[in-house]
Amino acid sequence: MCARFYFRIKNNKVKLAIIFILNSLFIVLFLPLGRNIIAKYYIDRSNKYFSESNIISSVEYFRKAKRINPCHPEILFLEYKAAKANKDESKAYLLLEKSVSTGYDNIDVWYDLARFHSKHGKHKKEIELYQRILEIDKNHPEANYCLAMHYDKVLHERDKAIYHLRIARDNLPTGNIWRQRCEEILNQLKKNEK
Repeated sequence: MCARFYFRIKNNKVKLAIIFILNSLFIVLFLPLGRNIIAKYYIDRSNKYFSESNIISSVEYFRKAKRINPCHPEILFLEYKAAKANKDESKAYLLLEKSVSTGYDNIDVWYDLARFHSKHGKHKKEIELYQRILEIDKNHPEANYCLAMHYDKVLHERDKAIYHLRIARDNLPTGNIWRQRCEEILNQLKKNEK
């Protein structure tokens, strides 16, 4: 039906205007979605190579993703990972903060940001982030371990420290060095309680 209408139009300027409008609609409606899908594919490839310690390929796919869609929410997090791998701590921290402020909600982001706050003595922000992590995943071993250490060393609340250490221990694999460390600390806390 649309094709019949189009071919009945005698004026070429009107035909060109219709083509322009339809192309514009296509670009506005479908191109951003396509860009996000393609960028996500490159980001996934970048993450795969990064986890395999193939930094060169990881950076190559990261650059492709950034060219396709520089506003993709995971781009800042990947830039953070690259800065962290290059030991550029100040840039890494800024990118991590920016990643969180743009709405990239991810437990890994919150955990890394909490560790940065811990390192720089911002314990209130650190604890808020651990609690935010535990709202989503109450069994997150690292967040539970860090909260337990805070309750033990800073707040001297042994019961809460023991509670979080047990959760951390129970969610770490058997034989894991951190699981053994949790056991040692739990034994020390129980001895001190008596």
